[in-house]
Amino acid sequence: MTPTLAWEARPPRAWPYDGVPWERATDLRYDLRIWSAEDHIPGDLVYELVGLAGTTHAVETALAPRASYFWSVRLRYTLDGEPRATRWSAASRPGFRFVVP
Repeated sequence: MTPTLAWEARPPRAWPYDGVPWERATDLRYDLRIWSAEDHIPGDLVYELVGLAGTTHAVETALAPRASYFWSVRLRYTLDGEPRATRWSAASRPGFRFVVP
């Protein structure tokens, strides 16, 4: 009931962030959100963490058994002294769904 989530370190090249000179990006941090799934769409936000240093996270709060969830992650970073962030892993809704056993 406390899954470990994992994601890519940077957005894939197909994203609109292709032009980011990642070799100059510093202070890479990730924000994570989990929503309950209601009728196959995101419901209430049930979990959120800001500023994760790594690309995996073991959820610290037990999620409901046999329940479905959506989750999304975004990258925040500094480029040439300016704070920036990617879009969440899906633009209009969370991109990943999982079921807690």
